[in-house]
Amino acid sequence: MSFANLPKFLFRSVLTQIASAVKKGESVQLVATPGAGGTLLAKILTQKPELAKQYFGDDYAFYLLDAGSLLERSAGALQNLFLSNSQVETICHTKKLVVIVDQLDGLNDPVLKPFFENLYSLYRSFEPKLTFIFRVTTPLTAVDQLTNFNQLGRLVSQNVIKLPPFTRDEAMWFMGEKKKRLSPAQKEKIYALSGGYPRTIKRLVESPSVEALALHLEELSAYRSILPTIPVLEAYLARKFRKTDQVGDLNLPQRLTRNEEKVLKILLTKKGEVVSRSEVIEKVWGEDGVNISDHAYDQLVHRLKNKLSGSTPKVILETVRGRGHCLVI
Repeated sequence: MSFANLPKFLFRSVLTQIASAVKKGESVQLVATPGAGGTLLAKILTQKPELAKQYFGDDYAFYLLDAGSLLERSAGALQNLFLSNSQVETICHTKKLVVIVDQLDGLNDPVLKPFFENLYSLYRSFEPKLTFIFRVTTPLTAVDQLTNFNQLGRLVSQNVIKLPPFTRDEAMWFMGEKKKRLSPAQKEKIYALSGGYPRTIKRLVESPSVEALALHLEELSAYRSILPTIPVLEAYLARKFRKTDQVGDLNLPQRLTRNEEKVLKILLTKKGEVVSRSEVIEKVWGEDGVNISDHAYDQLVHRLKNKLSGSTPKVILETVRGRGHCLVI
């Protein structure tokens, strides 16, 4: 993605909220779940001054403190990681400084208490010209979550702002950056499925395999309680946890695995006909079919037969010795 092409409307609502708090001399906790665009927003503030200027004017400077680097340093080396008092004083002489602390919730570690104590002392020396944007994955508001940040903890919970999904305009721009040849109808469908969630848009636009998309949705499911509504995620979880299944016009009392469903669909397209073992294996596994043993295939068919018991309408999966299998409705 080219930073040169970032539109002026990107993150407009959340940047307006952040700017409102910062201009009052207050700090912000920005809640951005994985893939919501939190890193992109931080880069806009630190690397695209012309966009930051829309909301903060010329009076603010931004500094990104990568929390990941804190964990890689020894306690003694932490003092050299951040700006010195003289550097902060130089900046604050002409501007107001906003320090963006990335991935703060990964730093809830007693070993970092001295660093955060020094950071708070620096804040007290230069307030209200020094404020913070703390980027977190999940909200930090409970007392026990803030203990290791010492007095800085009261700034962490001062203003909690959630990064919303992309608006329709933001999503359309984002899709255009990721893949130029999407039709308007394709973009609308992807936007509807993703609910505007940036990383899900990216996965859908890049046409991933079913396995890659499932892995992405599985990762997101850990944050479901704080995520916006993502239709494709809701559909995935509904299928994952349902006890019954439906394939075509068949209602099944048990849920099928992905490969069981693929085999059943092939048999359904040729119901009443004998379908050879080799044909099914080729259609389901493709080139990987050479690695499917006769025993593994027979076990899959056996499980499928059991799951078809009690289906509506009633079906029977017959084995035709030496030829293959036939689905009789």
